[in-house]
Amino acid sequence: LQAWWIEMVSSLVKEPTVNVVRSRLDKHPYLKVPGEETRVATLVRRWAEGLGLRHETYARIPERENLLLHYGRGTSGRRLLIPTHSDVVPAGDGWASDPFTLSVDAAADRVYGRGVSDNKGAMAATLLAVKILKDCAIELEGDLMLGIVADEEVHSEEGVDYGLGFLMEQGVLKADWTIVPDIGGNMKTLEVAEKGRVVYLVKAYGRQA
Repeated sequence: LQAWWIEMVSSLVKEPTVNVVRSRLDKHPYLKVPGEETRVATLVRRWAEGLGLRHETYARIPERENLLLHYGRGTSGRRLLIPTHSDVVPAGDGWASDPFTLSVDAAADRVYGRGVSDNKGAMAATLLAVKILKDCAIELEGDLMLGIVADEEVHSEEGVDYGLGFLMEQGVLKADWTIVPDIGGNMKTLEVAEKGRVVYLVKAYGRQA
């Protein structure tokens, strides 16, 4: 299982789905548009098709796909959503190896690569969980829905959302429960929340001191 997870993370890390505002796109000549999360969605979709999973693709533009995977009969009317995001922030400086090639330190039981912690490692873990359910022929009466979601890292200058916001607009994220395996607390704590959040913009005027 560990080898499978490492192979999947390696494949995900190879895709440079770097999300930046458009005004900084010239710093990343390998991108036509910010994110290009379709690279990851295509990879995961091929894997899902090989496993025989139901799936749907939603995209505001072709280069920024969101993928929803389903496991379970769906007969109970209950749904658990587990979303992970496919975009990453720029790699930055100070890497001892290529950030888009997974580096495995077996002695330290660590792997290194852009997005391993946030959020491609967790994405591979959710895919592995579904693979285990499938391999063990564990049937679910409800619907386990995995979201491979674009556009988490950056709020665009145009105010256009290509990920969760877009999926909400489409009305396809209906679920009874959600588990979000993101980097908060190094994934060693559970944070319980409901009904979203409110974000305030505060402007302060004065002299720097």
